[in-house]
Amino acid sequence: MALAAFAVRSGEETRQMQVVCLDDLVPADDELRRVEALVDWDQVRRTAEPFYRPGGAGRPGIDPAVLVKLALVLAWRGLPSMRVTLGVACTDISIRRFLGFGLTERLPDHSTFSHAQTKRFADSSVFEQLSPPSCASAPTPGWSVAGGWWSMAPTSRPTRR
Repeated sequence: MALAAFAVRSGEETRQMQVVCLDDLVPADDELRRVEALVDWDQVRRTAEPFYRPGGAGRPGIDPAVLVKLALVLAWRGLPSMRVTLGVACTDISIRRFLGFGLTERLPDHSTFSHAQTKRFADSSVFEQLSPPSCASAPTPGWSVAGGWWSMAPTSRPTRR
């Protein structure tokens, strides 16, 4: 057999056990890192706190900052639904890091977000609290505030592939 001029990838490499830091796998200039630095996530949690019962029955609720971050990812990436957003988040390391989930941790179900939107926060402005007082400044030129949310001008919005 002749020697190949290239390295053959057998797939065995994907079964290796490695110790990695998720934070190291995401570039320093990642767009979600910039967004993360602009928002006071503790303020988001304080705003949502009255809607959670400490010591209530059942498992602990999902961090409200995660719910808001999911809404941001949905809008930022132009995804059609929360179900699709969570599907993308399963394999996108940048989104997992932004949400604060490790590589093997199970992400919330899309119904958790729907419940928060339609039941838990239905008569509140929790999602609207992510507005200029919570943000240090607009992420980059071309951004504006619309309906209490930072948004990109239509001409500067990234296109979907």
